[in-house]
Amino acid sequence: MTIAGAHQPNFLPWFGFFDKVQRVDRFIFMDGVSLNRKSVTHRVKILGQEGPVWATLPVLHTGDENVPIVEARIGNDDKSLVKLCNLLRSAYRHSPGWGDVGERVLALVRQPGHLLAEVNLALIEVLAGVLGVGLAHSVRQSDLHGLGAKSELLSTLLVEVGVDTYLSGGFPPEHAMAFGTAADYNDPDVFAASGISLEYQCYRQPHYRQRADEFFPGLSALDAVMWLGADAARELFQTGGSSAG
Repeated sequence: MTIAGAHQPNFLPWFGFFDKVQRVDRFIFMDGVSLNRKSVTHRVKILGQEGPVWATLPVLHTGDENVPIVEARIGNDDKSLVKLCNLLRSAYRHSPGWGDVGERVLALVRQPGHLLAEVNLALIEVLAGVLGVGLAHSVRQSDLHGLGAKSELLSTLLVEVGVDTYLSGGFPPEHAMAFGTAADYNDPDVFAASGISLEYQCYRQPHYRQRADEFFPGLSALDAVMWLGADAARELFQTGGSSAG
């Protein structure tokens, strides 16, 4: 069995993103799909002074959902970029992991006019390196020849990269009541017609000590790296997660 995962090149993604990357033989960065203006491709939740807040990378084209991610650019509004950098610095500059990673993240974020996908991939590479996740098996959708949309698009891409199984995010339909499901996004018949088996990631994020007494799941992996430090965050990611249904 050879297995692949796929996801948009998100902005500072969460642990579950990197879990999927690590568990597959091939990983496809879906940079050819349209940029949704509410997408986590350009925003993510971090732990601010009063709880989770959106950290948003200002981008052009967010009102035009015909623009593919690969063509989207970071906006030239210096005030918005300064606001984002100040938010990240305020949230984490006194945390154990800031010295290892914080300034590297800020340097990448401060790139007005640069392509969104390129900046996000560079940020993903930083976090992947900290967490011990390799990216050599990854490929970009824009370098492939997928056709169609949704499950049809994915199935043609999976055939092209030579795998027989797709690892979807979320949980299978039988777990919908307890955890929610990604089944609504997948058409098993379309995958089956292409000879692709469908599996689900079933990822449950490990808890860690944050600044607040309450644990807030689903934040950027940067949050764990900041509060734990690079070594402890890597150990937590590699040993503390659950990917069983």
